[in-house]
Amino acid sequence: MTTLVHNIIKSVLITLMLLAPAYATAEEPTYTTPNMDERPEKVDKEEIVIKIAGNKTVQILNAKDLVMEVYSITGEKLHTQVIETNAQSVNLASLHFNSKCIIIRVGNKTRKFIMQP
Repeated sequence: MTTLVHNIIKSVLITLMLLAPAYATAEEPTYTTPNMDERPEKVDKEEIVIKIAGNKTVQILNAKDLVMEVYSITGEKLHTQVIETNAQSVNLASLHFNSKCIIIRVGNKTRKFIMQP
Protein backbone atom coordinates (compact mmCIF):
# COMPACT_ATOMS: atom_id res chain seq x y z
CA MET A 1 0.00 0.00 0.00
CA THR A 2 1.06 3.48 -0.59
CA THR A 3 1.75 5.83 2.25
CA LEU A 4 -1.24 7.99 1.34
CA VAL A 5 -3.73 5.10 1.49
CA HIS A 6 -2.14 3.88 4.72
CA ASN A 7 -2.53 7.33 6.32
CA ILE A 8 -6.19 7.60 5.21
CA ILE A 9 -7.04 4.18 6.68
CA LYS A 10 -5.21 5.09 9.88
CA SER A 11 -7.13 8.38 10.28
CA VAL A 12 -10.48 6.66 9.59
CA LEU A 13 -9.76 4.01 12.24
CA ILE A 14 -8.74 6.64 14.79
CA THR A 15 -11.92 8.62 14.07
CA LEU A 16 -14.07 5.53 14.50
CA MET A 17 -12.36 4.65 17.80
CA LEU A 18 -12.96 8.19 19.08
CA LEU A 19 -16.63 8.18 18.08
CA ALA A 20 -17.44 4.67 19.31
CA PRO A 21 -17.80 5.57 23.03
CA ALA A 22 -20.14 8.46 22.24
CA TYR A 23 -22.28 6.26 20.01
CA ALA A 24 -22.40 3.44 22.56
CA THR A 25 -23.71 5.73 25.32
CA ALA A 26 -26.28 7.53 23.18
CA GLU A 27 -29.83 6.68 24.20
CA GLU A 28 -32.50 5.87 21.68
CA PRO A 29 -35.28 8.45 21.58
CA THR A 30 -38.63 7.31 22.89
CA TYR A 31 -41.81 8.21 21.09
CA THR A 32 -45.18 8.20 22.78
CA THR A 33 -48.61 8.73 21.34
CA PRO A 34 -51.05 10.39 23.73
CA ASN A 35 -54.37 8.66 24.21
CA MET A 36 -56.93 11.26 23.18
CA ASP A 37 -59.74 9.51 25.05
CA GLU A 38 -58.10 9.77 28.46
CA ARG A 39 -59.45 12.42 30.76
CA PRO A 40 -56.82 14.46 32.58
CA GLU A 41 -56.87 13.73 36.30
CA LYS A 42 -56.25 17.30 37.34
CA VAL A 43 -56.79 20.21 34.99
CA ASP A 44 -55.44 23.63 35.79
CA LYS A 45 -58.29 26.14 35.80
CA GLU A 46 -56.43 28.29 33.28
CA GLU A 47 -55.37 25.43 30.97
CA ILE A 48 -57.34 25.09 27.75
CA VAL A 49 -58.45 21.53 27.02
CA ILE A 50 -59.46 20.33 23.54
CA LYS A 51 -60.70 16.75 23.23
CA ILE A 52 -62.97 14.55 21.15
CA ALA A 53 -66.20 13.94 23.02
CA GLY A 54 -67.95 11.82 20.37
CA ASN A 55 -68.13 11.23 16.66
CA LYS A 56 -67.21 14.63 15.15
CA THR A 57 -67.94 16.40 18.44
CA VAL A 58 -65.19 18.39 20.14
CA GLN A 59 -65.28 19.48 23.76
CA ILE A 60 -63.52 22.72 24.68
CA LEU A 61 -62.81 23.50 28.35
CA ASN A 62 -61.55 26.72 29.98
CA ALA A 63 -61.72 28.81 26.81
CA LYS A 64 -64.60 31.21 27.38
CA ASP A 65 -64.58 34.14 24.91
CA LEU A 66 -61.71 32.67 22.87
CA VAL A 67 -61.89 31.83 19.16
CA MET A 68 -61.81 28.21 17.98
CA GLU A 69 -60.37 27.66 14.51
CA VAL A 70 -60.59 24.36 12.62
CA TYR A 71 -58.13 23.66 9.80
CA SER A 72 -57.63 20.82 7.35
CA ILE A 73 -54.25 19.09 7.34
CA THR A 74 -53.37 21.19 4.26
CA GLY A 75 -53.96 24.42 6.18
CA GLU A 76 -57.36 25.35 4.76
CA LYS A 77 -59.54 27.05 7.38
CA LEU A 78 -62.76 25.04 7.73
CA HIS A 79 -64.55 26.73 10.63
CA THR A 80 -64.27 29.63 13.07
CA GLN A 81 -66.37 30.00 16.21
CA VAL A 82 -66.28 31.95 19.46
CA ILE A 83 -66.41 29.73 22.55
CA GLU A 84 -69.17 31.14 24.74
CA THR A 85 -68.84 29.02 27.91
CA ASN A 86 -66.06 27.38 29.93
CA ALA A 87 -67.30 23.91 28.92
CA GLN A 88 -68.64 23.88 25.39
CA SER A 89 -69.24 21.05 22.93
CA VAL A 90 -68.98 21.80 19.22
CA ASN A 91 -70.45 19.44 16.62
CA LEU A 92 -68.28 19.40 13.49
CA ALA A 93 -70.52 17.00 11.51
CA SER A 94 -71.97 19.84 9.43
CA LEU A 95 -68.56 20.89 8.07
CA HIS A 96 -68.37 18.11 5.42
CA PHE A 97 -64.58 18.14 5.25
CA ASN A 98 -62.77 15.62 3.05
CA SER A 99 -59.75 15.12 5.28
CA LYS A 100 -59.98 12.74 8.22
CA CYS A 101 -57.20 14.68 9.94
CA ILE A 102 -58.06 18.13 11.30
CA ILE A 103 -56.24 20.70 13.39
CA ILE A 104 -58.08 22.68 16.07
CA ARG A 105 -56.65 25.83 17.61
CA VAL A 106 -58.14 27.62 20.61
CA GLY A 107 -56.12 30.44 22.12
CA ASN A 108 -52.54 29.20 22.53
CA LYS A 109 -53.51 25.49 22.39
CA THR A 110 -53.40 23.47 19.16
CA ARG A 111 -54.41 19.81 18.76
CA LYS A 112 -54.50 17.41 15.83
CA PHE A 113 -57.31 14.85 15.57
CA ILE A 114 -58.10 11.99 13.24
CA MET A 115 -61.85 11.93 12.81
CA GLN A 116 -63.81 8.73 12.29
CA PRO A 117 -65.88 8.53 9.07
